[in-house]
Order: sequence, then structure tokens, then C-alpha cells
Amino acid sequence: MDVAPDELTATRRRVLLAESDPGVRATLSRWLSEHGYDVIEARDGTQVIDLYQATAPDVVVLDRQLDGRDGYSVCQEIQRLEEAGLVPVLLTGASATEDELEAAFRAGAQDFLKKPLMADELCARVEHALHSSSLRRELWQQNMALESEVDERQRELQRTNRQLKIQLLSQQTLFDLSQQLNSSIDIDEQINMLLLTVMGQLGVDMAALFTMGSDESNIALHAAKGVHPEGISKVLLHEERPFLHYIEAHREPTMLRDLPLGVSTGPHLTRLIELGLVCGCPIQATGSLSGLLVLGAKINGRPMTSQDFAMLASLATSAGIAMEKADLFRKLQETYLATIQSLMAAMEARDTYTRGHTARVARYSLAIGREMHFSKEALQDLKFGSTLHDIGKIGILDQILNKPSQLTEHETEVMRQHPELGDRILRKIEFLRNARTIVRHHHERIDGKGYPDGLRGEEISLGARIVAVADSFDAMTSKRTYSEGMGLEDAIVNLADKINAQFDPDVVEVFTRLLRTGGVPVPTWMKP
Repeated sequence: MDVAPDELTATRRRVLLAESDPGVRATLSRWLSEHGYDVIEARDGTQVIDLYQATAPDVVVLDRQLDGRDGYSVCQEIQRLEEAGLVPVLLTGASATEDELEAAFRAGAQDFLKKPLMADELCARVEHALHSSSLRRELWQQNMALESEVDERQRELQRTNRQLKIQLLSQQTLFDLSQQLNSSIDIDEQINMLLLTVMGQLGVDMAALFTMGSDESNIALHAAKGVHPEGISKVLLHEERPFLHYIEAHREPTMLRDLPLGVSTGPHLTRLIELGLVCGCPIQATGSLSGLLVLGAKINGRPMTSQDFAMLASLATSAGIAMEKADLFRKLQETYLATIQSLMAAMEARDTYTRGHTARVARYSLAIGREMHFSKEALQDLKFGSTLHDIGKIGILDQILNKPSQLTEHETEVMRQHPELGDRILRKIEFLRNARTIVRHHHERIDGKGYPDGLRGEEISLGARIVAVADSFDAMTSKRTYSEGMGLEDAIVNLADKINAQFDPDVVEVFTRLLRTGGVPVPTWMKP
């Protein structure tokens, strides 16, 4: 019998019965109904698929020979519609050869019933198929639940893994930044690294650092990235005392728009917000405010998170420690330099020639170093080395140092000790380590005939080779009580004559070019 889908009950199991012979179909339908099944009848193969999709049967009994389509192809299509294979299909046929059985099972059938069918056998085989299907369905549901749980666990693990990766990256970033900050004593380099790291790690579009002055009464812009320098340089934060007191007391990142009234109303703070800076974080050293880091909004438009704030606070802590270390080093340098300047002043008081000579050698040397593209650090070493190259003369007797006539052989030998004496004087000053090699070796020669160590060629540091040329040039061109200084061109020729013997050819070439083009100033007595 034909049954409409909406007339089927949910309490009785449904059998979709497909049989071309009306008489056989009626008999099979009656048997199944008498055993408590709701039967949905189909006359041909095309109708089977339509009814299958419309009624969702629990089992399908399908004749191998159907009008319009054979039972095998219909069974295969049902399997494609029911990927889980939970609706059993029983094929029926007049014969059951080995090939026919293989074809039935390959098409996806769960059983094959040979005609003519008997009522008890048909219902028993249908019941067995339904029981097996019920077990498969239960297992399938358990598997789906397990897969769903596994998928959720995998998603949770992926989320956890992402968080761990972010935390690991954050920790690695903090470690790398700390290493970089502590490897540099240059405050400008440290701040540049800090701003770039903060912008990269937090994904913000701008960052700026204000640092506290030495008298702690002024906090001024030190560096900015991504924000127009002219606009932010006009922000005078030392006039925003309520804000500075607030940020110092809280010691943590703060959204500028969330500041309480009385703190957020200052014109310079308002200017920061107008420029697009949304967050401020104090940088502290030894418990007091040493700087303020201000950031722009996140590039992705999202708000700052607690994780962002934690990262920012850690970066600021690393920066504060490094900046304090750099400041201590700067003060130590100043102390050393003050001591050295006192020594130089004492020496120059003994030898008036040395006073002008030292300044000119330093000026010539730095001009050559810049032309040869020395780094900032190398120029600093060259500056110290050229300024201190004759510091050892402080240990030379006055009667030799200030002798108005030519020195004797013995006196010359004593004078030649000044590079070693200078090296000894500076030995315990660590930051002058590279400058000491210039002091010790500025009288070495390219051909190895110099003193005190008889170095040759590139065994001599480039800084010492530069000072050797500058020192000799000034000695050639300076007036002494016992000699007239050379003119500029004569001195240049003299330098050229001693290339590859006393002087480095590259240094002489650079210095000559500077002298002839006015790239380095010379004393007035040398000018034509």
C-alpha cells in the first residue's frame, strides 16, 4: 500500500518495500504489517529514491529486478545518500548464484533473500537487519560523540598551543630584548630597540619615549616612531604634574582615556591623545620615574588586552634596568674622562707644544675616520686614542720633554718609551681598552721598523695607523725652536714618499684628499 509521509507514525519502524509485481508486493506488505511494521510501497526504482528521501525508512527491502532501474544501482544510490550505512538494504531475487551475491554485497546490501519468500523468514531477516542496524547506529553515535569530543579537545589543544606559543614568543622577545639592551651602552640605540620591539610585539602604529632629565624636573621627548616628531616634540609633560604623579604611583600601563578627572584634563596630555597615542607606561629605575613610554592604537583595531599590558610592563622593566645601567656607565665614563682631562691638563702645562698638537691630531684623525666610514663606536675609540696618544709623555723628564734643541740618542730612546707609558697609565680603564692600542701603537710602521712592538702592516690597528699619519703630519708642519714647519704641499709630498714604509697608503690617500679639498681645517700658518 502507498502511504504518505505525514501519515506514518514515529513509534512503528518503517520498511520501504520495492517490488515490481503488484501481487507479490501486496503479500509482502501484508506480512510485514502483521508483524508490526509500517510499510511504504514503491513500484519502480525511481520511486524508491523519492520515497527514501521523503520518508526516512528504517530498512529497505528491494527486488533485484525493478521497472526502470535494477536493484543494484538503486542500492548503491541509497548508500551514497546514507554515508553512515545505518539503513540496511535487503535485496531479493529469484536466484542466488555466487556472482549475484557478490554483486549484491558490493552494491551495499546487508542481506540477500532468495525468492519465493516465506513470511517468517522475511520478517526474521528484516528484524535481524534492524537489530544489526541498531547496534551500528549506537556505535556510530558513540563514535560521533567521541569524534566531536576529540575535535573539541583538538581545538582546545590548538587554542592552548597558540597561547603557549604567544607566551613563549613573548618570553623569547623579552629575553632577546634584555640581551640586546644589556649588550649596548648607547642610550639612543637602546631606546631605538625598545620602540621597534614594542611596536612589533604589540602591533601598534606608533610609539614614543619621554625621558627624565638629570635634575628630575623635566621630562622631554627622547625618540618617537610612527608619530610626527614636530607635533609630539611640542608636548611638555613636565607641565602635567598630576599625570606624572599618577603614572608613577600606579607603576603599570594605563589607557590615557581612562584616566580620572583632574589627571586627564591637561592640555599636553590632550595633545598626546589627539596625535593618536592611547596608552602610557612608566619606565622606572631604582624605584623612581625615569621615563614614560606612550603607544598608539593597535593596527588591527582591537583593544589592548591584559596580556598586552603584561607584555608592555615586562618590556618597560627591561628597558628601565638597561637605561639605568647605561646612565651609570655614562657617569663612570665622565668620571674617568675628568681624571684623564686633569692628566692631559697637567701634561700640557709642562709642554706647550703638546697642547695645540693634541687637539690638531684629534681633529685630523676624526676627519679621516669619518671619511673612512668608521662606526659610532669606532669613532669614539679614535677620539679617545688620538686625544690621549701622548699621555705617556707625563712620565718623561722635563729636561727631555722641553729641550729646545735636537735630542741625543739616549734622550730619543727615553722619549720613545712614552707609548708604553701611556698604555700603562690607561691599562685599568676598561672602556679605553681599544683606545689603548692606538696610544701604544701610534709610532709603529707599516714596514715593521716602528716601536715599541715592531708590528707591521695590518698587525697595527687602523686607528693607530690613522693617528700615525695625523701625528706625523702635525709634527712636520709645526714650528719648533729648532726647526721651521713644512708647508702644506711639502708635507703632503713627504707623506706620499713614506707610503708602505711608515704609513698606510689608504690613510694617506684619504687624508691628502681631505687636505686639498678643505675637508679638514688646517692651522692658519699653513694656508697660502
